[in-house]
Amino acid sequence: MNLQFSKQPKILDVLTRNGLKTFSRPNELNIIGIRSSSTVSNKFDDVLHVCYATEMGTWHQHIFHCTTDPGTYFLNHPMNKLGSALLKHGQYLNAYELGLHRGKYKALVQRKPVTVYRSKNNSTDIDSKTAHAQTGLFGINIHHASGNGTTQDVNRWSAGCQVIANINDFKELITLAEKHAKQYGNHFTYTLLDYRTEGYEPIAFSNENPNTTVLKETEKTTQTYEDIPNADNKHSTHKAGVLLLGLTALLGLGTGVYYITSNNKK
Repeated sequence: MNLQFSKQPKILDVLTRNGLKTFSRPNELNIIGIRSSSTVSNKFDDVLHVCYATEMGTWHQHIFHCTTDPGTYFLNHPMNKLGSALLKHGQYLNAYELGLHRGKYKALVQRKPVTVYRSKNNSTDIDSKTAHAQTGLFGINIHHASGNGTTQDVNRWSAGCQVIANINDFKELITLAEKHAKQYGNHFTYTLLDYRTEGYEPIAFSNENPNTTVLKETEKTTQTYEDIPNADNKHSTHKAGVLLLGLTALLGLGTGVYYITSNNKK
């Protein structure tokens, strides 16, 4: 889904309000992950916003389902003796570039240091005041899960990377990144926010149907992985059909509400 705006999307106002940098040149990407309030591990319950201005001065925004947390496997079997990696909230300027994820396929790979917390208690619910933090090159990449359809469970797809659940969403991100790189060079800024960030209106997930997402503003959805030497590719993947029901106010009055329902079939 690709939504269009006459003015910049609200998520960019949130960055400005919190003293973070935004980009407004045509096709220059703003890549923003939002770590959700969900305490359920192993699910793609976070979102990745990708926003950019067009040559005509309008704005496009994509929102992809993703995970910003490691999967259950690596929480229980951390690759580092200090614990599993959990990317710290913040803005990482020019920290990513187009490259090969694990030498296999094109993705956004870490090129400058980032900061991670290390979970020793098999949990992604880390108290930043007491958790052990490290800054360095850890292979915290932005990549996809399965190469087919939509992956339902994180499992071994992430040891701390930012992983997009749907392969077509990921391909769309790479297409946009290639366009950005041709105009501005092969470097990208990634911003990770907590759902409690001042000014942010969380995207609500339906309790009745966890595959239904309710967007509280007129915006779009999409998602991305870490330092795993041998990821297990034996995942159940599903082709997802997406039904978009848009309720927008007439004559520009009011706020649009979008319901995105994913009907999964084996």
